[in-house]
Amino acid sequence: MAKIISIANQKGGVGKTTTTTSIGSILASQGFKVLLLDLDDQNDLTLSLPISLSGQTDLFKCIFELGFAKGVKVNPNLVVIPGSPKLQPINFSERIKQHEAYEYENPRFVLKKFLTQIKDKCDFILMDCPPNEELIVQNAFAASDYVIIPTIPHSFSINGVNAVLRLIQKFQKINPELEPLGILITIYDKRNNIDKGVYELCLEQYPSLLFKTPIRINSKLRENSHLGIEIIEYAKQLAENKYPSKFTGYEEFLAVTDELIGRLKMSIA
Repeated sequence: MAKIISIANQKGGVGKTTTTTSIGSILASQGFKVLLLDLDDQNDLTLSLPISLSGQTDLFKCIFELGFAKGVKVNPNLVVIPGSPKLQPINFSERIKQHEAYEYENPRFVLKKFLTQIKDKCDFILMDCPPNEELIVQNAFAASDYVIIPTIPHSFSINGVNAVLRLIQKFQKINPELEPLGILITIYDKRNNIDKGVYELCLEQYPSLLFKTPIRINSKLRENSHLGIEIIEYAKQLAENKYPSKFTGYEEFLAVTDELIGRLKMSIA
């Protein structure tokens, strides 16, 4: 049965999509069967992977038109269900009310019902959430086992962490299985005293939740997303081209993924 994990923070620009695609790619390279869901109407996750959207279904169509999951294969172990502009909060909410399969259901359980058919076919389902607490995010929390909270080392983003933790507490009333899996510091500059101070503060406030390895500022990570290449493949390309320095972004996400597997008490497939 798949471990279902939401990657969420109310704040935008904190690395949710990069976290989702990087961890998903690394898990797949380790032999796990991984499904990625793009819940954001901006399609950022979909656009950062090497897939063509031409003629493909998307999450909105799968839920409301097909009634079953139909993803796009990135590699033998990694599949993505693309996002859609129709996942905008108002449109998503209205479509639920109009759909005969869901009109009398709790609108927060639509995604959970949809995932029932596929959660025994993969090891991980990772969901890239938009930066809000709207209905699609509520659906993600109602369906998830865990939440990873990426955050940049800034006080405003840390406020977003606290908001996500409060939301998790609320949703434990309808989803008792839901737990925070970890807080991940991203876009971290170890030379910056503010960044170091915020990291230390997080370590003090969330000692059991903070992932040990922060994801530092890294131009190659930005290139990776911009080019739409899996992080594991980009790391191979850089190595083959004898790139003079280490791809630290890959190494750091590898360490985070190893820690994630350890927290879940799983072993590499």
